Amino acid sequence: GDQKCFSFSTDTFTGDVGFAVVETTDDAVIIDRLDELLPEIVACKKERNLSVLFLAVVNIVQLKGTLLLCGPSELSLAKAAFPDCKVND
Repeated sequence: GDQKCFSFSTDTFTGDVGFAVVETTDDAVIIDRLDELLPEIVACKKERNLSVLFLAVVNIVQLKGTLLLCGPSELSLAKAAFPDCKVND
């Protein structure tokens, strides 16, 4: 896995964005642990004083990705960046 942090300042958003990626051949193993992962994503976001934090789980065999969102700010930015993507609750 890998995580990068970026600082942004625009007319509509100012803050620090964290983006982490896990590449795997079996994304279900990770996504099935969503209930365990989300609190850790929130804790990491707070610990690093980030405005938003995303975790992308990428299946390198099926060439598909799932973006895990830990709050309303992440959801809002994800919808703006990927308007045609499916959102699961």
